[in-house]
Amino acid sequence: MAKLDCSITFLALFFAAGLLFVPALSEDIAPSPKSEHHIVDEEFFQTCVQKVNGRCSIEVLGYLLAPKNQLNVSRDCCLKIIESGIDCHHILVDVVLSMRQLEAYEPVAHSKSKEVWNYCITNYGKEAHAPISLDK
Repeated sequence: MAKLDCSITFLALFFAAGLLFVPALSEDIAPSPKSEHHIVDEEFFQTCVQKVNGRCSIEVLGYLLAPKNQLNVSRDCCLKIIESGIDCHHILVDVVLSMRQLEAYEPVAHSKSKEVWNYCITNYGKEAHAPISLDK
Protein backbone atom coordinates (compact mmCIF):
# COMPACT_ATOMS: atom_id res chain seq x y z
CA MET A 1 0.00 0.00 0.00
CA ALA A 2 2.82 2.41 0.83
CA LYS A 3 4.43 1.63 -2.51
CA LEU A 4 1.18 2.49 -4.30
CA ASP A 5 0.90 5.78 -2.38
CA CYS A 6 4.49 6.66 -3.30
CA SER A 7 3.84 5.82 -6.95
CA ILE A 8 0.74 7.98 -7.04
CA THR A 9 2.56 10.85 -5.35
CA PHE A 10 5.42 10.56 -7.85
CA LEU A 11 3.01 10.49 -10.81
CA ALA A 12 1.10 13.48 -9.48
CA LEU A 13 4.30 15.49 -8.99
CA PHE A 14 5.60 14.41 -12.39
CA PHE A 15 2.44 15.45 -14.19
CA ALA A 16 2.00 18.65 -12.22
CA ALA A 17 5.51 19.71 -13.18
CA GLY A 18 5.29 18.23 -16.66
CA LEU A 19 2.08 19.96 -17.64
CA LEU A 20 3.95 23.23 -17.46
CA PHE A 21 6.11 21.97 -20.32
CA VAL A 22 3.44 20.37 -22.47
CA PRO A 23 5.29 20.30 -25.80
CA ALA A 24 8.14 18.30 -24.28
CA LEU A 25 5.73 16.11 -22.36
CA SER A 26 3.63 15.29 -25.39
CA GLU A 27 6.71 14.21 -27.35
CA ASP A 28 8.13 12.04 -24.56
CA ILE A 29 4.98 10.19 -23.50
CA ALA A 30 2.85 8.70 -26.23
CA PRO A 31 -0.91 8.79 -25.92
CA SER A 32 -2.73 5.51 -25.65
CA PRO A 33 -3.76 4.10 -29.02
CA LYS A 34 -7.19 3.43 -27.44
CA SER A 35 -7.64 7.07 -26.52
CA GLU A 36 -10.29 9.02 -28.38
CA HIS A 37 -9.29 12.29 -26.71
CA HIS A 38 -7.39 14.76 -28.83
CA ILE A 39 -6.34 18.31 -28.13
CA VAL A 40 -8.27 20.36 -30.63
CA ASP A 41 -6.98 23.76 -29.57
CA GLU A 42 -3.42 23.87 -28.23
CA GLU A 43 -3.77 27.52 -27.20
CA PHE A 44 -6.89 26.71 -25.13
CA PHE A 45 -5.06 23.81 -23.50
CA GLN A 46 -2.07 26.01 -22.61
CA THR A 47 -4.44 28.57 -21.09
CA CYS A 48 -6.02 25.82 -18.97
CA VAL A 49 -2.62 24.64 -17.76
CA GLN A 50 -1.77 28.18 -16.66
CA LYS A 51 -5.05 28.58 -14.76
CA VAL A 52 -4.66 25.47 -12.60
CA ASN A 53 -1.42 25.40 -10.62
CA GLY A 54 0.77 22.42 -9.68
CA ARG A 55 -0.56 22.06 -6.14
CA CYS A 56 -4.11 21.83 -7.43
CA SER A 57 -3.04 19.26 -10.03
CA ILE A 58 -1.53 17.15 -7.26
CA GLU A 59 -4.75 17.32 -5.22
CA VAL A 60 -6.93 16.30 -8.16
CA LEU A 61 -4.59 13.59 -9.49
CA GLY A 62 -4.14 12.20 -6.00
CA TYR A 63 -7.87 11.64 -5.84
CA LEU A 64 -8.27 10.42 -9.43
CA LEU A 65 -5.51 7.83 -9.23
CA ALA A 66 -5.83 6.54 -5.67
CA PRO A 67 -8.04 3.47 -5.35
CA LYS A 68 -9.75 4.38 -2.06
CA ASN A 69 -8.93 8.00 -1.49
CA GLN A 70 -11.42 10.37 0.14
CA LEU A 71 -12.32 13.42 -1.92
CA ASN A 72 -10.31 16.22 -0.35
CA VAL A 73 -9.84 19.08 -2.78
CA SER A 74 -9.05 22.40 -1.12
CA ARG A 75 -11.17 25.54 -1.39
CA ASP A 76 -8.43 27.33 -3.34
CA CYS A 77 -8.12 24.45 -5.77
CA CYS A 78 -11.89 24.26 -6.26
CA LEU A 79 -12.06 27.97 -6.97
CA LYS A 80 -9.32 27.61 -9.61
CA ILE A 81 -11.11 24.64 -11.18
CA ILE A 82 -14.42 26.51 -11.27
CA GLU A 83 -12.87 29.71 -12.61
CA SER A 84 -11.05 27.80 -15.33
CA GLY A 85 -14.36 26.19 -16.36
CA ILE A 86 -15.64 22.72 -16.99
CA ASP A 87 -14.04 22.53 -20.44
CA CYS A 88 -10.60 23.20 -18.96
CA HIS A 89 -11.23 20.62 -16.23
CA HIS A 90 -12.17 18.03 -18.85
CA ILE A 91 -9.25 18.69 -21.18
CA LEU A 92 -6.66 18.58 -18.39
CA VAL A 93 -8.04 15.29 -17.07
CA ASP A 94 -8.35 13.85 -20.59
CA VAL A 95 -4.77 14.68 -21.52
CA VAL A 96 -3.31 13.13 -18.38
CA LEU A 97 -5.47 10.01 -18.70
CA SER A 98 -4.65 9.61 -22.40
CA MET A 99 -1.06 8.77 -21.50
CA ARG A 100 -0.31 5.12 -22.04
CA GLN A 101 0.97 4.69 -18.48
CA LEU A 102 -2.42 5.72 -17.05
CA GLU A 103 -4.89 4.09 -19.41
CA ALA A 104 -5.83 1.48 -16.76
CA TYR A 105 -7.09 4.31 -14.52
CA GLU A 106 -9.19 5.94 -17.22
CA PRO A 107 -12.69 4.49 -16.60
CA VAL A 108 -12.70 5.12 -12.86
CA ALA A 109 -10.79 8.38 -13.05
CA HIS A 110 -13.25 9.96 -15.49
CA SER A 111 -16.08 9.20 -13.09
CA LYS A 112 -14.03 10.59 -10.22
CA SER A 113 -13.25 13.76 -12.21
CA LYS A 114 -17.01 14.42 -12.37
CA GLU A 115 -17.13 13.98 -8.60
CA VAL A 116 -14.38 16.60 -8.23
CA TRP A 117 -16.23 19.11 -10.45
CA ASN A 118 -19.56 18.50 -8.72
CA TYR A 119 -17.96 18.74 -5.26
CA CYS A 120 -16.37 22.07 -6.15
CA ILE A 121 -19.55 23.50 -7.69
CA THR A 122 -21.69 22.33 -4.78
CA ASN A 123 -19.36 23.70 -2.10
CA TYR A 124 -17.81 26.77 -3.74
CA GLY A 125 -19.84 27.60 -6.85
CA LYS A 126 -21.66 30.54 -5.28
CA GLU A 127 -18.42 31.91 -3.87
CA ALA A 128 -16.85 31.76 -7.33
CA HIS A 129 -19.93 33.47 -8.79
CA ALA A 130 -20.11 30.70 -11.35
CA PRO A 131 -23.28 29.37 -12.91
CA ILE A 132 -24.22 26.17 -11.10
CA SER A 133 -23.71 23.42 -13.62
CA LEU A 134 -23.11 19.92 -12.38
CA ASP A 135 -21.26 17.42 -14.56
CA LYS A 136 -23.55 14.48 -15.24
